[in-house]
Amino acid sequence: MSNGQSIAKPVIRGLGYNRVLTVVDGVEQVDQQWFDEFGIEADPDAVERYEILKGPASLAYGSDAIGGVLNLLPDNPLPEGEIKGDFRSNYQSNNGLVNNMFKIGGTNAGISWAARVDYTLAHAYQNAYDGYVLNSQFNNFNVDATLGIHRKWGYSQVHASYFELQTGIVDGTRDSSGTMAQVFWYPDQNGGEPFYGLPTNQQLKSYTPLIINQRIRHTKVVWDNSIAVGQGRITGIFSFQRNQRQEMNDPTIPKTPPIFITTLRPLLTM
Repeated sequence: MSNGQSIAKPVIRGLGYNRVLTVVDGVEQVDQQWFDEFGIEADPDAVERYEILKGPASLAYGSDAIGGVLNLLPDNPLPEGEIKGDFRSNYQSNNGLVNNMFKIGGTNAGISWAARVDYTLAHAYQNAYDGYVLNSQFNNFNVDATLGIHRKWGYSQVHASYFELQTGIVDGTRDSSGTMAQVFWYPDQNGGEPFYGLPTNQQLKSYTPLIINQRIRHTKVVWDNSIAVGQGRITGIFSFQRNQRQEMNDPTIPKTPPIFITTLRPLLTM
């Protein structure tokens, strides 16, 4: 998740990264838990409320939760016979952030449905030392949909989501005066070698990340079931996640990612 100026990760009692487990839609979120340049790859507008379990929760969730668990809970289905739409817009002056979200959903004859689209973009943010922090711009696109059936015997619900984040990587390079500089590469100049130069005002306020950037995509499908059997209940959550991270860090091949990591994770929770 982005806090509007940078990427943020949860910390519980001084522990973070792969010591704090994030649960989304009832299953473990499989993304980039390591290091602080990767946030939680979930749409904050799709979260109705948060639950925080502090301390060693590893007895229930495994060693990844030794610091605690952050549980992101989605919206509940709407009451029977109700259809509702929601539009939200947000603007932040520090980095020109613009966020627009539209959601529509309803329930009829025990069939619930919902769809949401969310888009956020921002140029470089500002601080007192650097002014605009070069290459801190980003854009984030999210879409998700839910379809479920609710009866006296219980419910069965499928939720699918797609998260895509493209963000610049701040490398901190500066010229002799301490001003942040960016990498350029023009094959017919400087002997074909990359070189650094001062950015223009247009580049500082651009919503498109510069040459050194990363792109993250997270696709997730969750099938949640709860069926009454006598005095008890059988529950099962089937999920599939695909996480892809591309890092463009070589200016001589700006559209070819030297780092390309794909993670697949099928999961059954009873």
